[in-house]
Parts: sequence; structure tokens; C-alpha cells
Amino acid sequence: SRRHKDIIYFFENHPWEKALISAGRQHLQKPRFLAYQHTTIPRNLFSYFCSHRDTQPSKSPDAMPLPDHVIANGTIMKSLLEESNFHGLVEAEAIRLFYLEKILSYTNLIKNEQPTLLIAGSHDRTETLSVMKFIKPQLHLLDRYNIWVKGHPGLPMEPILREAGIDPLPPNWLIRTEDISQLLPPAWGVLVAGSTVAVEALACGCEVIVPVFPDALMMNPLADFEGYCHR
Repeated sequence: SRRHKDIIYFFENHPWEKALISAGRQHLQKPRFLAYQHTTIPRNLFSYFCSHRDTQPSKSPDAMPLPDHVIANGTIMKSLLEESNFHGLVEAEAIRLFYLEKILSYTNLIKNEQPTLLIAGSHDRTETLSVMKFIKPQLHLLDRYNIWVKGHPGLPMEPILREAGIDPLPPNWLIRTEDISQLLPPAWGVLVAGSTVAVEALACGCEVIVPVFPDALMMNPLADFEGYCHR
């Protein structure tokens, strides 16, 4: 149908999004594009940050296709997107983080008796492999911890651990497949590079450890906020 449509998509400002908007406006009758910014915004994720000239609404054929509304994931994310002067910018709930409301209402979170360090992988295979290679020489320092390894849903951890030389797993290591929301509350600390899990871990009372690599941009969402993580 070519009738009026609301088209909702996850906003990361990638080229395919611009192609979607351009094609939709050519072939649909009065479509409305609602771009939901669904996760955190690292300062170094440059696709989110644009020149004001590019975000100025224009009918010029070479203008950047823009959504009708950018829906920001909370107050801080909205303030970051305001720097790019996106047209139709509004604030909405952080749907992914709703489960944290209950956790934040607790006065005390019960942690595992033996300290548990959760190693959280990201969607970036190269980054996740770098984290595991960073850990490999330090294995002897982790004997007193339970080590839980949780990969991104789209990135199995077994091949990465083998490539990093952590195979077989030490006896105190365990690959976990549960939802991250079940693993964070009992964990003492979380080792995480570029992932929103860093923010969730902070809310769950975890110590957040962020590895820094000289050959990679810092993509951790806590990087711009001093005092919230260990580097």
C-alpha cells in the first residue's frame, strides 16, 4: 500500500537509513520516518555527529535524507544529539533499560559470596578478541574470581576464546548464555569495552573495568564521565 505510513527504525545514522528515507519518500504517500535512538552514544561513534549544514531540512536533491523525528533514548542522549541540531528531536523512554527501575529501587543488592567478574563482549568481533587477548597473560591474577563470559547475542564466544588461546577454559571460567539482565546483579565487577552493558553494570552496583587499546577508538559510553569506571 502507498498510503500514509509510520516507518520506525533504530537510529544509528548509517547509509542504509538514508537510502530507506530517500526511497520511501519517492514511492510512498506522505511517509513519516521515526528514528528511534535505542542505545547509548559513545562520543567517538561519529555517525551520530553531523554538521548543522547537513541536518538543516532542505529540498535540494543533494541534501542528506533526514527522518521526521529523531527519538532520543533519555535526557543525556538527547543532549548529545542536540549538538548536531537534528530536526524533530524528541525524548522518549529508554526501553532497553526499563528492567533497571526495579534494581535501582533496592537498597542493597546481593552479590555472589565469591567475587564474580563478568566479561562482556560487544558486537564487534575484533574488539572482543582484543579484550580476550588482553586478559590471556593475566589469567593467574583471576584465580580468586568466578569468571563469567557473556558474548553479544550475535557473536558466539567459543571461537573467540579459542583464537585468543583461552582453550580449554580454566576451571573457574564459565560461558553464560542467559540474558545480561540476569548476570549483572550478582556480579562484583564487569570488564567491558564498547557496550551499553557498562551503563547497566553501573546501575547494578558493579565495578566497571574498561580496557584501553592504543590502536582503537574508545567506544565505551562511560568514557566521557570521569569517576564511573576503572581504565
